[in-house]
Amino acid sequence: MYLIVLFIGLPLLEFNLLMAVAENIGGLPTFGLIVLTGVAGASLARSQGVAIWAKIQAEMASGREPTASMLEGVLILVAGLVLLTPGFLTDIVGLLCLAPVTRRPLLAWLRRRLKAGMSSGRVHVRMGGMPTGPRPGGRASMGGRPGGGPTIKDADVIDDGAGHSND
Repeated sequence: MYLIVLFIGLPLLEFNLLMAVAENIGGLPTFGLIVLTGVAGASLARSQGVAIWAKIQAEMASGREPTASMLEGVLILVAGLVLLTPGFLTDIVGLLCLAPVTRRPLLAWLRRRLKAGMSSGRVHVRMGGMPTGPRPGGRASMGGRPGGGPTIKDADVIDDGAGHSND
């Protein structure tokens, strides 16, 4: 049901909104707004993505799992994708995911949803991969901790509730 709304309902809504805006301000200015938000969104997503990537690298270098930064990275990826999609509603969602002032509450909401799903048994985390230890030269390998031992190397979040999953 969610996919029907996402792939049929959202484009229809976006199309109607684009037509209403074009009737009020004209076709060329509407097209210009779409191009402008796409270019600005891609630029913002790239700069925010680089900043988050630096945070992830710093956390990994210090031996911590970058879970919070990874969730931020997911939101920035979502923002980049929806900002490249023509339409005003998707642009609003993308900008909300990009702006740090609105991204923080979204991250808190996402964490709560994941925790609730895990505690209810609807969301499961499946871990794979072998434990990784330090590489020669003392640096930890990707996903590893400086002291070695088990780490989360690959994780798939699977939602068994209502037939939805990320597989």
